[in-house]
Amino acid sequence: MNLSEIKGSYELIAGLGSWCGPALHTKRYDLRRNSFPLDWVQSSFLPEVNRLLKNKFEGYMELENMHEKNILAHFVDEGNVVLEPGGTQPSKAHFIHDSHYKIDSVHDFPKIPNQDWTVQYPAFKNKLHHRIQNSLTKIQQS
Repeated sequence: MNLSEIKGSYELIAGLGSWCGPALHTKRYDLRRNSFPLDWVQSSFLPEVNRLLKNKFEGYMELENMHEKNILAHFVDEGNVVLEPGGTQPSKAHFIHDSHYKIDSVHDFPKIPNQDWTVQYPAFKNKLHHRIQNSLTKIQQS
């Protein structure tokens, strides 16, 4: 494949979860119009991403399938690194693994002292639900 073969006009550009770069770069080049469910995650298993898409995100990031990995990342809100109080260091986020689809949520669960990541799950799930519905609608209309 070369650039001349794919050059053209597109109605929708969406990352498929290999890492956060596609969301960052589409934002940087003003190509990002929406947030999608695979924007701020990582997956090394394309067959699992394909299964997720085929299943229209059914069972994605359900609490019973999620567990914390012993890894920290930066807490990011729509591509913007959130700083710790005082504004000098990036806030940390928990890596949370969805064992059903083998996908990691990298930036969605800020590390808050003396608070388990699951406290933030309802707000995360609500945001994710909105992203899923939005992406399914956009895909159908494109």
